[in-house]
Amino acid sequence: MSRNRNRRRAVRARTAITACALRLFTASAVGLLLLGAAIAADRSALGEATTPGGGLVLDGKVKHPQRLSVDALRKLPAERVEVSFQTGVG
Repeated sequence: MSRNRNRRRAVRARTAITACALRLFTASAVGLLLLGAAIAADRSALGEATTPGGGLVLDGKVKHPQRLSVDALRKLPAERVEVSFQTGVG
């Protein structure tokens, strides 16, 4: 009788370890998929903001939308501006 009880306990322990390993694997796989999706979204957003040969696209709610190549950016005068942002909450 005691031998059968010990076998059942051993089987339950292995089943619990297997279930735990499966949950850990599933959580890791989901995390990797989310990370991959975030990286892909970041890359696509970056691709939308640059020109094919390099440079910058200024569009949206701006007065003068334009595409600037790397050479055009280098020709512009350098300028340094201090900027701060404050909100009503914290």
